[in-house]
Amino acid sequence: MTKSRAIEMLLGLSLLTAGLGVGWMKVGEPASKSAAGDIRFVDLNQVLDQFTKKGALIQQIEQRVEDLRSVFETQQEKVNLIESDIQASPRGSREWIELNNQLELEKIKLRQIRDNTEREITRMEAAALVSSYKEIRKAVETYRAKNDFGAVLIVDNTEIPPELAATDRETVGQYVNLRPVVAWDPALDITQTIIKMLNQ
Repeated sequence: MTKSRAIEMLLGLSLLTAGLGVGWMKVGEPASKSAAGDIRFVDLNQVLDQFTKKGALIQQIEQRVEDLRSVFETQQEKVNLIESDIQASPRGSREWIELNNQLELEKIKLRQIRDNTEREITRMEAAALVSSYKEIRKAVETYRAKNDFGAVLIVDNTEIPPELAATDRETVGQYVNLRPVVAWDPALDITQTIIKMLNQ
């Protein structure tokens, strides 16, 4: 994975969690108390990484990738066979011309298989991620309501990736702004509790 791709995935993950609305707090708002009760914190990326059901979804995607790879390789073998036949045919002959025309059609099919595969896997990955986050959010809300917490805010326990320095000002700004909680008491972190709830 390239550095730029890694940054894109990190930003995309943060944008998704923000869009799902699991306790995001705007910069500048107080982070200690709310009118309803105490504040708690959860690292959703860490929860996602250890969410057993999400792992099962990933396995389904990996199996689908293998199935689609088999289809692609079968088509690639067909293209290779036609190319071999072309090499064995007299250049300019009727057979040579027909084989070249057939080769172009099979190459088009090969590109279509590749493009369709990429789109399908991208959709499956997105669907698995959204499904996992919805279940995580439900668990967080259940825990929050049970304990009468005012809010549960997203935090990120990971270090800022070094490759972020090689990007640009806008990318850095997005990364930082999507992590509004700068510091918190570890005793208020309910990440491990949520992981246990999800995987029991």
